[in-house]
Amino acid sequence: MTYISLYRKWRPQSFNEVVGQSHISQTLTNAVKDDRVAHAYLFAGPRGTGKTSTAKILAKSVNCIEGPTPAPCGKCESCLATTMGNSLDVIEMDAASNRGIEDIRDLRDKVAFAATAARRKVYIIDEVHMLTEPAFNALLKTLEEPPEHVIFVLATTDPQKVPATIASRCQQFEFRRIPIPATVAHLEKIAKAEKIKIAKEALAVVARHAEGSLRDAIGMLDQLSAYKDQKISEDEVATFLGLPSSALVEQAIELIIVQDVAAVFEFVEALTEAGRDLRQFVAATLAYTRDLFILIHVSSADSRNQLIHRGEETIERMKDQAERLGAAKVRSILTEASRLFDELRFAAEPRLALELALMGLMRGEEMSLEALVERVAALEAGGVQAVRPPSNSGPTAKAPEPQPRTTKMPAPKKSPPPAQPSADSTSSPPTKSPPAGAGFDLSEVEMAWPDVLAATRKKKLSLSAFLVECRPEAIEEGRLVLTFPPKSKFAEQELNKAPNTALLREALLEVLGVKLDFTTSMTDKGHPEVAKTKTPPPIVKEKEPVSAGNVESEEPAGEDDMIDLLKESFGAEIVD
Repeated sequence: MTYISLYRKWRPQSFNEVVGQSHISQTLTNAVKDDRVAHAYLFAGPRGTGKTSTAKILAKSVNCIEGPTPAPCGKCESCLATTMGNSLDVIEMDAASNRGIEDIRDLRDKVAFAATAARRKVYIIDEVHMLTEPAFNALLKTLEEPPEHVIFVLATTDPQKVPATIASRCQQFEFRRIPIPATVAHLEKIAKAEKIKIAKEALAVVARHAEGSLRDAIGMLDQLSAYKDQKISEDEVATFLGLPSSALVEQAIELIIVQDVAAVFEFVEALTEAGRDLRQFVAATLAYTRDLFILIHVSSADSRNQLIHRGEETIERMKDQAERLGAAKVRSILTEASRLFDELRFAAEPRLALELALMGLMRGEEMSLEALVERVAALEAGGVQAVRPPSNSGPTAKAPEPQPRTTKMPAPKKSPPPAQPSADSTSSPPTKSPPAGAGFDLSEVEMAWPDVLAATRKKKLSLSAFLVECRPEAIEEGRLVLTFPPKSKFAEQELNKAPNTALLREALLEVLGVKLDFTTSMTDKGHPEVAKTKTPPPIVKEKEPVSAGNVESEEPAGEDDMIDLLKESFGAEIVD
């Protein structure tokens, strides 16, 4: 006897056998029961979700000798002919290969003839979106006013390509991807009936790989049934499908936890030698890390079991990893793995990209958009130390003896500087008060400028962006002079708007402890540098070599530093 594939053998024969589409099955059951079957339906949804099977069940329901009935007998001549696909009154048409106007004209001519042996003729047009525009136009009139004995069922995986004039004349049903629990349960039922020995965790791997297509999942189970006679394990399924095993991903996460940088190269080497697809490995890491995230945030055991489809022993080990990683680190892994998944599609050296990503996660240098934004903020506030943090915390510049210099200059005191003593300090003070900023040294403003940027960022992000374009140039008559290069005319105009002016004055007061007004001007000397001051701080008199433990900056970071960071991070080039 000819072997019948499992997906054909286990094709649903009644509405209650359709998996994962109860909203559609119930509606059609009620329509048949109440004799309210429409003349045209549009079934849309991903492949392998039951569109054609449901169309055939509908045909059997209206033509069964015991019907119309939502539960066709499956034994009468009409039901058997429909199941076998040789009924003269249930016509299946593949629009992918019969998509021209002549095919639809032929169909339109035959529609007028009554059913041969059944009550009604049912036309099932699969992948209907493949019809040409003239073919759709030829079908339109027939679909709008078909003979009473005809039912049209149009099936498509791409409903956006079906003209609105066609879709509006049909009752539309959206078929959903089959959930993993429902797929696993159905596969278990088939495996038990077919005497296939396979672990439940292995079926979960099959269900995930099928991506919501029950037909694909049953087809994979059919292949696995011939793989071996003993019980099929999760790792064997992963190997058979060419997927990285859960144990392999678990090992990678463990490397991140213990920060074993040297082992990264051996791990990636083993992946490559085993012929693993690195992009599939990253996809498996995403799925595994998502489950770690669920374990952290979902406390109910029942809810976790609905969301995580892994063995109990695996889940216990994952709980331990989730606890050691913490929510923030798990989120970083998810973000970095998502970025890497896209990057590997076009990467010239996928192996190197994976190695760098793993090491970056160990050292807290992941290059996700979220991490980059945080680092740019730190760059504006304190300099390049935020861009390349050392793997271990190093010495600071607090001790009096010479040490590696930090990038963030100490902010000035929060109160106005005391008056400097002079030869005539005993004379009486002037009767007229000096301007609010009089006597305030420009170097103090320059040292505190990163803190001013940070304070304005908290108040208004765009204001901080405008201030990055300018630099403190001088203090004249108690006013701080801020200069902009010619290219930053827009930033100067925005800064001089009343709301932004008030917020900057508040920030200057918070950081400097003095009411300091300001004025702006344009300069044709380019972007002024903070290091060019009358009295530069002693800490920046000499340059020292930069090493892994000595990350330094001669001046607070500016626009060029941020551009360099973006170029280095994403391999960008300035094109204009």
